[in-house]
Amino acid sequence: MSDDELMRLGWDLERLHMIVATQTFQYAATMFDGEMSLPRMVALSHLSFRGPQTITSLANAVSLSHAATSRMVDGLVKVGLVSRHEGAQDRRQKLVELNAAGRECIQAFRTVAAQGYADLMGGMSEQSRAGLASALADILGSLPPLPPMS
Repeated sequence: MSDDELMRLGWDLERLHMIVATQTFQYAATMFDGEMSLPRMVALSHLSFRGPQTITSLANAVSLSHAATSRMVDGLVKVGLVSRHEGAQDRRQKLVELNAAGRECIQAFRTVAAQGYADLMGGMSEQSRAGLASALADILGSLPPLPPMS
């Protein structure tokens, strides 16, 4: 496959993603009186995928300053999605992790996204869906696993 063909495939996948991402972002906009910002969503997703993180590592993941990330974490603690505690090795270091409500929030986002894709695929022929399922099985086999939905 040429570079141009790969790029075309990338744009086709991006088109699918934008349709579903729009639904997911609309859902996020309704949460916590509209306070679910993209950095907050990235932080929750990062915590879901990587487990407990320091403020510094979370700041790197969301591309915010340490101070801005600390304020963002304060907000996430306030709405009850994460907990913050001292590190076992270094009590000066604060670890942030999803709590049960945070895991439920991530599960809800993943469910909205999965439903969006399912809705898009619902109009495809059975043969096309089977072909897509086969191709995705090959692709997903080489990707890192996502955390299980609890």
